[in-house]
Amino acid sequence: MSGSVGALTASASYESGEAVEAKIAGYEIDGAVALAGPVANVRFSGRPSSFSDGAESDLQIAQAAAGSIALLKSGQSLPGAGNEELELPPDVLRQANDILAVILQNCEALVDGKRGCEAHQIVCA
Repeated sequence: MSGSVGALTASASYESGEAVEAKIAGYEIDGAVALAGPVANVRFSGRPSSFSDGAESDLQIAQAAAGSIALLKSGQSLPGAGNEELELPPDVLRQANDILAVILQNCEALVDGKRGCEAHQIVCA
């Protein structure tokens, strides 16, 4: 080993192309992947309070994914690359919160083994 470490990552939304429905599906996968660690942490520890322990960036990724889905579904364009923050209109924010809740439910079902990985297209290999 060289002394430097890193992780190879990929984003389903980035790899999805330009079609809106494919982008939405990609963001759903990205959100579920981001929440898988916190959900598994709760399942393993038995402590619901451990959901956000050390998972701030995971939660930000999942929230951003849900916000991106809501923007796309409302016909709006996504902000450019970078750390640009965007204030969502109240109706889009409500939709983003609903989407985040669905992503969380789907992720919990995956972690609990109630859905196969292929059902949500998350890479299991």
